[in-house]
This record gives sequence, structure tokens and C-alpha cells, in this order.
Amino acid sequence: MGKVLLMVFSLVIVSVINCGCVNGKLKEPTFSVDSLDFKGVNYDTTNLNVKLIIDNPNPIGVHVNKIVFDIYYIDNNGNPKYLGHGEKANIDIRSGKTTIDIPIALSNKELIKALENSKDNKITLEIDGSANVDLKITSIDVPFKTKQTVQLPENVVSYLETAKKMGIGFSIEDFKKPNVTVDDVEFEGISEDFKNTKLNVRLIVENPNPIDINLKDIAVHAYYYDKDGKHYFGSAKLHNTATIKGGISTPIYVDVNISNEDVVNAILSNKDSKKITVKIEGSIDIEGIKKYGISELKIPFENTKEIPITDNMIKMAETAKNKLGIGFTIKDFKKPNVTVDDVEFEGTDLENLYLNVKLIVDNPNPIDIDISKIKYYVYADNGEKFILSEKLLGEGEGENIHIYKATSTPIDTHVKLQNKKVIINLIRLAKNDKITLLIKGVAYIDEIKKFNIPPMNIPFEEKKNVSINELKEKFGIENNENKDSENNKINNVVINRIGENQQEEQPIQKPELKQLYITCYPNEIKVGDRVTIQVVDENGNPVEGATVIIDGTIRRTTDNNGVVYHTFKIGGTHTIKVEKDGCIKEISINVERLIEQVDIKNRVDNIINRVR
Repeated sequence: MGKVLLMVFSLVIVSVINCGCVNGKLKEPTFSVDSLDFKGVNYDTTNLNVKLIIDNPNPIGVHVNKIVFDIYYIDNNGNPKYLGHGEKANIDIRSGKTTIDIPIALSNKELIKALENSKDNKITLEIDGSANVDLKITSIDVPFKTKQTVQLPENVVSYLETAKKMGIGFSIEDFKKPNVTVDDVEFEGISEDFKNTKLNVRLIVENPNPIDINLKDIAVHAYYYDKDGKHYFGSAKLHNTATIKGGISTPIYVDVNISNEDVVNAILSNKDSKKITVKIEGSIDIEGIKKYGISELKIPFENTKEIPITDNMIKMAETAKNKLGIGFTIKDFKKPNVTVDDVEFEGTDLENLYLNVKLIVDNPNPIDIDISKIKYYVYADNGEKFILSEKLLGEGEGENIHIYKATSTPIDTHVKLQNKKVIINLIRLAKNDKITLLIKGVAYIDEIKKFNIPPMNIPFEEKKNVSINELKEKFGIENNENKDSENNKINNVVINRIGENQQEEQPIQKPELKQLYITCYPNEIKVGDRVTIQVVDENGNPVEGATVIIDGTIRRTTDNNGVVYHTFKIGGTHTIKVEKDGCIKEISINVERLIEQVDIKNRVDNIINRVR
């Protein structure tokens, strides 16, 4: 019975007390942060222990259903930046002060930014939360908020700095555009024949980010300059080349194969300055990084470098060009020369006389040439006193003749001289047992496509004295027999006196011009290229003295090879019009524009904004 009474008495007291709480007679507990202790660092997070003090001013204990709070750091502008979240549930507290520990994992990504905003590794943390207190009959939320400045431990600072270099916490907002520079350019593998010469280009790729980037493609284009402007050297393209580690600069080597002709021309055209100015331009494609939402990126680059030229390089280049023809161009081409070396009679029959004509073709160039045809005529020539009315004695020719480089090549040709009566009278009129023959003709030289050298005609003309002693004996003719001829008529062949102003006949008549044709070299023309424009007739012969009108304003006249030169400074479509002897021909050509340069910063910003 006593125990029952005691229990009833206790319930009454509790009920009274509880009624007092509901009526506001009991005070709310208070919550405060006692300390913030860093307890260790993981890959993505740093562990922080938050020690709370709960002060319960009531004479009885209470139950806390849940404590929740968020923790922030205060940046340099006084703005709170979220670091992490903490909570703890089902806590019984007694009357007075109770201390509890609540562990929380802070984001290393955000903590690194807090460290960047700190001074002397000190950061100000703000905790904002509330506690739900159970009062049996009801529950109440008790808010709490506090700020504390804490010193980051050395081990945490060290780890965060290392984590930053490893890209922990990195995002697209942190991404910085890599930089590509042309560090050096040099010739590699120069030999006597220049066959294996390369242009070694060293690029430096600087990755300012703490994450690795992969290079997808590298494209390099090389040009050299001389007094005539910019010339193409060569190009190279590499695929899946390298991984550039975060935070470092990495050299990338690219070999550009260049022709031996280009190397020789570059050296010889710049030998006075003893340096070759080389321009390198291109781009690097960087793979996208899905983890950070970074899209594929193209980084253009360009730079100009100077390569020194040694005396030995100049000597090698001159030998290669003059003896091997390496680097030979149309500008270096010298017209071959055709001369008549010797003429002699080589036989006769009852009606015809045969003549052997030995020609010499002098080729001063270090390249071979081909002569498709040589055509010439043999005329009688007896000085200024008189000439036969029928002067043409015969004609000779040769075909498909190959002339080797830097040689003088003899060519034997044979002529069957017509008109025996004329020959006999020449013999009778001859002085000192010799007659004078005029050899006049043209050598037709084929086009040399490799060097853009157009076909050309080489005229030649020469007089030769030929002994007639053997012929006089064969024809039974004595000296001075012509003195008995009446009125200077011998065997019905008329001898004409030549007046002082009388001119000789022209043996080769110039054909009438019927049609013009225009050819441009090279086939693919870029801005800055020196273009060869050649004009030929319907037979493929060069047309000299033709007027070439470029874009309606520029006028030039073709040389004896039918050629003019022009450098186009603007890309796009251009017109070339040619006029000669009433013939007109007009064509259009396309000149490739220069690669337009792109503002790289704007391109990167646009890419990043699209990703955002």
C-alpha cells in the first residue's frame, strides 16, 4: 500500500512539473559550439569534430530528438560558402551542461577554396543549426548559430595543397586554357643530296590545370621567306600523341619532311643574310574530359623563328643545285644554245648532192632537256656581190633528241640538196675553192613539267665555208668557167646583182596567229605565290609580245617564251585576259586565301560558357 502511494505521489509531481513546462515555466536549453577539431583527411573530404555544449537550466533532464546544422566558411567578401552538413539524433541530456561530439565530413573541393581565401592558413567557420527538444507533451526547435576562426593544422594544409595539384575538387569553372608555343625550329639530317632533310619543330604545351589532358591531333604547317615572299615548306600531322600531366610544361617534337628542292632554294635565296626565316603555324586538338564536363578544344598556335645558315650549308646547296639540279626552278633556267659546228659534202649521185651538217647543242642547265624536233634550211650565200634567185638548196631535221644536263652534245644530220644545176653554178661562181652556205633553223624544246618550264623554240643561224675541190673534180668543172657565160646566165640559172640596200629573203615565214591559250603554274595558287603565266598559240608555240591584263588593271607583255610573272596578294577569283594580233583569250583562276587567325581566348570562353 505504501509503494502504491509513493508512485501516485511521484506521478503527480511529474505532471505538475510538465504542466509547468508547457506553461513556459521551464527554460529552453541553449546550444553552443565549444570547439572545432580537424581529425584527418581522406581523398575527397576532411573530417571535422564539432563539440557542442548543451546547457539545460531546468532541474530535470530532457530528450533531444535531433540536432542538425550546416557549416560554412566566410570568403574574402564576407559571403558564406557551404562546406558540409552535420547531425545527431536521440540525445538524453541531464540538468546543467552536457558536452556532445558530432563528426562532419567537409568537402575538400570547397575547403581548398577556403584555404586559397585564407591568411596564414586561418579560416572563419560559421555553424547554423537547430535542435529539436522533446518535452513529452510537445517538442520545440531551439536554433543556434556561431562563428569561429580556426587555424588549419599543418597536415591538413599539406594534404589540401597536394590534393589541389592532383585535381581534387576540380571543376569546369576552374579549367584554364592550355598554352602552346613554338620553342625551336632546326634542320635535321642535311646531307650532300638533301634527300632526307627534315624540319624539326619543338612545341611546348603548358597545362596550367591540376588534371591531365590528352592531345588528340597535332597539325603543323611550315613556311619560309625570301626576297620573293612566303613559300610553302611542308606539313605534318600526328594522332593521339601524348598525355600532358597537370601543372607542367611538356615538349612535343614534330618532324616535317621537306623536299630537297625547297631546302636548297631556302638556303641559296637567303645566303646573304646567313639565316632563314621560318614561320610555323598549326593547331592542337585536346580531348574532352567527361568527368569535368569539359568539351573538346582546339588550340591554334603560330610563331616565326630564324635558322642560321653556315658556310658549309651554302657550299653543299650550291653543289646540289649546279651539279645535281636540286632546287632548280624556272628562274634559274638558261636558254640552251644551238650552233653549227661543221658542214661537209658527203656524197653525190647523178641528180643529188648530200650534205652532212653537224650541230652542237649546249645545255648550260643542271637538268636534262628533250628536243622534240630540229628543223633547218640550207641556203646558198655568196656575199654581197650576187646571189642566186633560187637560194634554197635543201632542208634537214632531227627528232626526239635527249640532251643531258650541263653538256654540249653533237648531233649529226643529213641533207639531200636539190637542184643540181644550182649547185653546179655555185661551184663555178665560187672563190678560192670554197662556197658559203647559210644554215638557218629552229630547235623545239619540250616542256619540263617538273620545273614548270614551258616549251620553247631556239632559233639558230650560221654561215659555213665548204670546200668544193672534190665536187669540182666529180662534176668536171674548171675554175673561171663562169666567165664564158652570156649575160651571166649559166644553164638557165639567173644570177641577180645585189644592190646596196637590197635585203635577203626570210627563209622561215612567221605563221598567222589563229588562237591563244593561257596556262598558269603552279596548278594550286596561294596568296603570295609567284605565278608563271604562259601564252601559246594553237600549235603550242610561245607567243611573244602578247598583252596580259590581270583583273582589268595590271598590264604586262610576254617575253620570248610567252611568259609573264605575277604575285597575287588577295585571295579569291581573278581574271586573266590576253590580246595579240586581234586574238583575245580570257580565263578565271582561283587564289587560295590565307588561313584566318582566330581569337583563341574568345573561343575557349565560348566553349566554357556552352558547357556551363
